[in-house]
Amino acid sequence: MARNKSAHTLREIVLLERRNSELEQALKNALAYTEKISKPPFYYGILGQHNDDKTVDVFADGRPVPIRVGNPFYNARGADALEPGDVVILNSAMNIIGKVRAPIRSGVAVTFKEKLDNGRALVAHQSREPVGVLASSLRSQELKPGDKLLMDSASGFLFEKLPEPTPPSFAKDYALDVSFSDIGGLDKEIEELRAAIEYPQRFPDAFRKLNLRPTKGVLLIGPPGCGKSMLAKALAKELGRRFLYFNSAEFLRPLIGTGEEKVRMVFAEARRESCVIFIDEAESILRPRDSAGINSQLFDPLVSQILGELDGLEKLDNVLVIFASNRRDIFDRAVIRPGRIDLILEIKAPGTSGTKDIFRKYLLPELPFDMDELKADNGNAKVTGN
Repeated sequence: MARNKSAHTLREIVLLERRNSELEQALKNALAYTEKISKPPFYYGILGQHNDDKTVDVFADGRPVPIRVGNPFYNARGADALEPGDVVILNSAMNIIGKVRAPIRSGVAVTFKEKLDNGRALVAHQSREPVGVLASSLRSQELKPGDKLLMDSASGFLFEKLPEPTPPSFAKDYALDVSFSDIGGLDKEIEELRAAIEYPQRFPDAFRKLNLRPTKGVLLIGPPGCGKSMLAKALAKELGRRFLYFNSAEFLRPLIGTGEEKVRMVFAEARRESCVIFIDEAESILRPRDSAGINSQLFDPLVSQILGELDGLEKLDNVLVIFASNRRDIFDRAVIRPGRIDLILEIKAPGTSGTKDIFRKYLLPELPFDMDELKADNGNAKVTGN
């Protein structure tokens, strides 16, 4: 009897130990599960789209992950509360547990070209034209070609429109202290400039009736010191425009692409306000393409960029470009044609009458002449106010 009771007690003890072991294992599993679900978020993801099968696509870790709408974390916040482009928080079980309200976004700045279907957009970045997906905040905005957008390179999402930076000024302002009345010996040239450039502004209706468009490019040809720069400054003063002076050497940079970038910046600055762009020694940068030998990679794109700015998808309203040179024979033929350079004005050394005109303007009686020197020269250098 006692033996049977002892055996029964032993059996109970074994069963209780086995049960305790199972409960201990269950407790460990519960603790592990609790620790797993209480871990901090494992991923940040970008909501891609809502699917017809009640799932959503989330870009996480550089790849799209389908997530069912039925999970409790997602339903607690509502499927309609999330829009394409929203940054969501995922836990280790790949459940959406929250939304980042004001995320600090990073990516690459791309240039908007046009909208496509299904909320997509064609953009430009460096030499490529990738297709991105517009975030919901951008789909209702009016975008125009040339706008800068922030793009996530991993997911291809376009998040926001970046503010337009104010480009730095690449131009030096020069005092317009010269007028046409200060220039001697160039009456004919001044009249040609006025007829081609000033008159279309004074009488726009007459030129419009004749179907004539204003001149936007001028080439001044002449030896050094013949008055090319003075003509350009006087014309800018007469037109009431800002005068931007450049020497062609400023566009010649050793790094390929920097010269074209400066050309773009200069023309962009000129378009913001009425300007006269004056480029001296222009033959250095407008030489025939494919003729620069080993430097063709430097010069050819620069010529093409200037031609593109003159042709312009963006009109050069109130912008006049004046090139100055002493060599007409080494210009690219594509430059010297109507529509780009409409007026070629050759300025020669002044003759006798032109020289007298210059002397009358600058050798005035108010100058401190040495009368003894004049008398010694038999009065040949006598100056009058006439």
